[in-house]
Amino acid sequence: MGKKQYKGRPGRPRKRRFYGKKADEVVEQVRDSQPESIISAEEDSDCNTSSCEEASSSESGEEDGGDASGYRLVDLTCLQSLLDKSVGCKICQRPVILREQKRDGLASTLSLVCDSCDKVTSQAMSEKYNRVWEVNRRFVFGMRWIGRGHQAMLKLCAALNMPRAMSFPAYNGHNEDLSRCAKIVAGNSMNAAAAEV
Repeated sequence: MGKKQYKGRPGRPRKRRFYGKKADEVVEQVRDSQPESIISAEEDSDCNTSSCEEASSSESGEEDGGDASGYRLVDLTCLQSLLDKSVGCKICQRPVILREQKRDGLASTLSLVCDSCDKVTSQAMSEKYNRVWEVNRRFVFGMRWIGRGHQAMLKLCAALNMPRAMSFPAYNGHNEDLSRCAKIVAGNSMNAAAAEV
């Protein structure tokens, strides 16, 4: 027998073969090809003080004042600009430099370093419960809540110019813990409803 002939319209190309998941390559391409506005902002060595200081009142959902608690997206360049204006070393009163000491997913440990007297002050930017950073657990919960998964999380982080959130095994670990908790809460709720009847 001869070669198998392709059934279909003449001149139609054959179906493409599946060569594995290429989504990680796409995310890296998106991360590498940032919009011009982001690239030009990164090339500027100082944070543009007018863009860091001004708050447009036209944005919806903006609240005035209040306590500074909860999570925010913060541009570290603008934070450094704020620190330069208001914070100095306790020992020598010289300006301090903001550095990221370590990062685990979206949780960072930032440190303030004084170059003149070598004093370092560090602080984690999220609470840690049972060896799990709260910001990472909340981020996975939020992605589950809107019905999206790990790939959508990577795309969101790339679009917001944030570091890569977490690996797929770490995401699955958070996902399994959240699933186990959801089952417990659902069981308790059904038992309470059955007890009322």
